[in-house]
Amino acid sequence: CTWFEPTQDVFIKCDEDNVIHDITIRHNRLNGPFCSEISFLSDLRVLDLSNNRIEGSLPTELGLMSSVEKLAFGGNRFYGSIPTELSLLSNNLSELRLGINTITGTLPSFLGLMTSLSVLQLSDNILFGQIPTVIGLLSNLTLLSLEENSLSGLIPSQLSGLVNLEGLGLGKNHLTGLLPSIPSRDQQPSSGQFFSMLKHLSLESNWISGTIPDVFKMMTNLVTINLGYNALSGSLPAHTGSWLKLRSINLERNYLLGELPSQIGMLTELESLNLQGNRITGTLPSQLQFLPRLKTIDIQ
Repeated sequence: CTWFEPTQDVFIKCDEDNVIHDITIRHNRLNGPFCSEISFLSDLRVLDLSNNRIEGSLPTELGLMSSVEKLAFGGNRFYGSIPTELSLLSNNLSELRLGINTITGTLPSFLGLMTSLSVLQLSDNILFGQIPTVIGLLSNLTLLSLEENSLSGLIPSQLSGLVNLEGLGLGKNHLTGLLPSIPSRDQQPSSGQFFSMLKHLSLESNWISGTIPDVFKMMTNLVTINLGYNALSGSLPAHTGSWLKLRSINLERNYLLGELPSQIGMLTELESLNLQGNRITGTLPSQLQFLPRLKTIDIQ
């Protein structure tokens, strides 16, 4: 009973016994409330209804889908809180994508029990409160996306031990305090585990203060970093030269001061450097002229 209609982004897949395993209906105009009867498809592994017009609260019946590995409801009109029944999916659920809705409430602590998660995407909702430290227990996470909410408080240092994390998006919230560092005592990862796989870091438009810590030099896989529109101070550290894969640096509208370190000339993959709205002084390092991919520099 497999049905594939690529022009309409519809994909329904069954096995040889005609048991449905995958329902993907994206970028259509499905509207009205979620059809809770879908939850009784106990063998369903993928349910992707992204970018439709489905509305209502997230159904508690989702907890019945014991085999589901991917739930993608982003870009709809869901509201209300994240139901506790989702905790029943902790054994198999690897992707939870609920971004671009109007989901409210706090991030539930049961998320820390969902250790199979590799993707947690909750951006562009109305979530508030603090980021639970138990998120740091999700050792399989490759993407944590919580941008454009109303989250507050500190960034938990426990997140730095997520050694498989490739994307961390916490921008456009109300987060305060310092940039994350290595946790203390028994929660401390080994020296090579500080965001060791992180490629994309987005913390822009918060209220983060302090300096860029030395431990950031361990993030040698960074491709993009956006810390703009915060309250960071101090100088741009020399260890930025260790980000050899970096393509984009955005530190605009902070309180950084002093001269640019010459080590920035080691970033041969760099394409964009945005430091506008800081207190950068001195001349540009001569090494910048030899960066083959550099297209834009803004330090006004």
